[in-house]
Amino acid sequence: MNSSQNISSLRAGTLLRGDCHLLMVGDPGTGKSQILKFAAGIAPRSVYTTGIGTSNAGLTCHAVKEQGEWQLEAGALPLACGGICCIDEFNTMKEADKEAIREAMEQQTVSVAKAGLVTKLNCRCSVMAACNFPENVGRAFHHDSMLSTPLLSRFDLVLYFNQANTDRWIRNVCKHLLRSQLLNSSRKRQCDQGGSHEALWSIAMLKDYVRLVRTLQPTITPDAERFVYPLSAHVRCVSLTLLFLSVLSQYFLKQRAKNRREEGLTTVRMMDSLVRLSQAHARLMFREEVTVLDALVATSLVELTMQSRETIVGDAFLETPDVVQSVFPENAEEDYAHFASSMLRALDLEGEVQLEQSFTQSSGDGEKPDELGSADASNALSSIERKLKRFRYTESGE
Repeated sequence: MNSSQNISSLRAGTLLRGDCHLLMVGDPGTGKSQILKFAAGIAPRSVYTTGIGTSNAGLTCHAVKEQGEWQLEAGALPLACGGICCIDEFNTMKEADKEAIREAMEQQTVSVAKAGLVTKLNCRCSVMAACNFPENVGRAFHHDSMLSTPLLSRFDLVLYFNQANTDRWIRNVCKHLLRSQLLNSSRKRQCDQGGSHEALWSIAMLKDYVRLVRTLQPTITPDAERFVYPLSAHVRCVSLTLLFLSVLSQYFLKQRAKNRREEGLTTVRMMDSLVRLSQAHARLMFREEVTVLDALVATSLVELTMQSRETIVGDAFLETPDVVQSVFPENAEEDYAHFASSMLRALDLEGEVQLEQSFTQSSGDGEKPDELGSADASNALSSIERKLKRFRYTESGE
């Protein structure tokens, strides 16, 4: 859900990335590769690769000689510019090859000086990486993921996929796998008999929706300009409020004040990550401005990262759902409200922030496509379909 304009301008010509990076670390068989493949399938542009056999040149670029002249051929990261680059088995890469993508992840460029060619290639893409746990886990983030602290700090989210060994969880997994096989067989028989099965959100519709929300470029309103803190000057590219900034800054300061904080994750880059995640959630909900609710969702995602290891659960703000065992809530609006209230209490902001407008925030033309959990879900879905039709018509140029 990154913006199609991935770089946000700052004063004095400084640039900061607008893409979020995700790292998934976990046990084998927890669905990390499936998530990568699905994300690559719905992204407007994507490149999927694995760490096994992937080199520095394969990720960045390499020089080839054709007809007596040297030329550069782009690697996976430059080819994914404008989309996402999915790297599976990230831990199997050589250390030098993993460290080579630091510039690509933060500056979103690849500096090249090969065969007399000195240039820069753009690679404005999100990096989604997945790796397995090492044999000895539980010491620290950079040990469990086998990444250096500078590289780890460039990931906005680090999610841990722990394989549960409880009987209840194993039974649920078995039921899900068997149910999936039966459902696939039923759909196949239905198609063979001339019928059709259409999901509420088809893959084609998801692709179009992702492309549509990436075009959203919310701008700051005059009333909010005075509330922009110098600490987060780059967030002037979105519409902000004082409450939004209060939530993010309060969470960031509390993380920094922890006695057992993770050095690789609680750098000043965390503040940038919170803003990017808030923007991404606002786009996902098809909102023209970032609300307090978006900020609270961003803090919840980062809190998932901070709670993922057992060594720091006791120092967490609030209990968050397990990444692997969590289920979709029956009432999304109620779940949002419950979590938002819990996070505000943890941040000592209860009573200072009103959430009513966050749940009823409408889009620019008065429609509310983000209220999919309400009784008007079908009307909201129809509203989104109309927007997608207009978007396809505009793209076709007809």
